[in-house]
Amino acid sequence: DMLKLARHYAADAGVEEKCRFELIDFMDFAPVTKFDYTIVMGVMDYIAEPVAFIQHVIESTERNAFFSFPKSRHWLAPQRRLRYKFKCDLYLYKSDEVSHLFHRAGNTNISIQDLGRDYFVTWENPDKIN
Repeated sequence: DMLKLARHYAADAGVEEKCRFELIDFMDFAPVTKFDYTIVMGVMDYIAEPVAFIQHVIESTERNAFFSFPKSRHWLAPQRRLRYKFKCDLYLYKSDEVSHLFHRAGNTNISIQDLGRDYFVTWENPDKIN
């Protein structure tokens, strides 16, 4: 249903010819060309192997990648843990854990902003910085 919705919005915006929609595990996805920018929002909560995932995002990105990581010490965290307890694994993070994930992924050219409920991480390709 999400693909139908995306196709509908692309058609309404008149950009359907520029878009390609696929249902695939991102770790199995090999883009033909790199994305200029990659936005990873509402995803890291559910990724069991975040280092490999981060590496794949960065390998697929030419310029910048933007990530959100849910905070483990936010007042909503216990409620989220309870809500997802029997549905799926849920991963929440501390700032130093986020930094360590990127370090392990071999990508330290990041900035981390505290947005309250989430950490917003910007990765910049060091070869593309002006």
